[in-house]
Amino acid sequence: MLKLLRPIGVTLLLIATAVLPIQSAPPRDSPRPLLRVNGACRELPLEHMPGWTISGSWSDDGSTLLVVDAFDNQVLRYSLLGEYQGPVLQLSKSIQRFTPSVLKGQGSSRYLELAQARMVRLDDNLRPVKTYDLIAGSQREGESIKGIFQWDLAGDEALVFGDINRSGRQNPEQEWRSGFFRIPLETPGVFRSLYEISPKDPTRLFYRLGNPMIASLGETSYILLMEERPRIYRSRKGEARLEPLDAFPESLGERPTLPSWKSLEDYAWLMRVVERSTMPVALFGWEGHLYVVGRHSEDGGSTRWSLTKIDPHADRVVWTTDVPLLSTAHHVTVVPGSQQWAWIEKGVVRGLFNQDIDRVLFLPAEKLRGVPGENACQ
Repeated sequence: MLKLLRPIGVTLLLIATAVLPIQSAPPRDSPRPLLRVNGACRELPLEHMPGWTISGSWSDDGSTLLVVDAFDNQVLRYSLLGEYQGPVLQLSKSIQRFTPSVLKGQGSSRYLELAQARMVRLDDNLRPVKTYDLIAGSQREGESIKGIFQWDLAGDEALVFGDINRSGRQNPEQEWRSGFFRIPLETPGVFRSLYEISPKDPTRLFYRLGNPMIASLGETSYILLMEERPRIYRSRKGEARLEPLDAFPESLGERPTLPSWKSLEDYAWLMRVVERSTMPVALFGWEGHLYVVGRHSEDGGSTRWSLTKIDPHADRVVWTTDVPLLSTAHHVTVVPGSQQWAWIEKGVVRGLFNQDIDRVLFLPAEKLRGVPGENACQ
């Protein structure tokens, strides 16, 4: 039977700290470097470094950045000055087996994903309201979703990338498939398949890296499909067909070749290759438009970061701009907000849960509503 390794992000590899011990990790509270002002942007040190994060959100008033720390099983709070305001205690105290990995907002609610694709809906005070178990609910005769790597909400449905098992097939190669599925939150057993590939397809690896590649605008979802020529596909509610968009940043039009990831020991080397690659790493839906975050390998081993705005209705690229992060930003977690976009800068990955996360750049949202120049902060 094909062995399917679980992802870092959405269904978290919680056993990893026992397999890959942290080595040479810096102090979590280190001396704060000075503020760096770049035009309209402010780049600040984080007073307390998260252990590991791939996701965050904002408070309703936009004054507090919420960062999911998957290493310490906490949701951390930061001010617009990078000051640490402590964890959101009511979450860890009120939710059993609190193992958070991804936090996303939808209207006045937020959805926090825990291990094994358990989802908790939170109210505007970050209190748990309801729990959804997508994997347990997505079991029906002859086929069952067994793992979820990525997800985003579109109305009352979740569009996910995961693995499905169809037992009893005459061809063993057809028993396991990977793909995109739309799952109603209240009735997950009536999920619909949108697009499937073999688990051996190299496309699958890109959805295990923790980068958000599914976005939504209202009830319509968008997928950043990492084919040899990456492109965006649209999924409308109630339709099984995916619609391709033509609009895409030209400089990110070729998928890199990544090494396989079959064991935990492969992870650090895999991320080394990612750090030297040019590729799209995130897709967001925000205020009626799509945004693609790109990483670009530069001479000397540094990375240049770009942001592309796409009008999905007109199917055109509106603009592409660079986001001026420090050369030590080898990875980034982006958190769009109504007042600021937070670009959490992350260093070289030394191993699973072993990475410096010490700075954040705040990019005013107003700059993205207009037409920035070559540099988003100017």
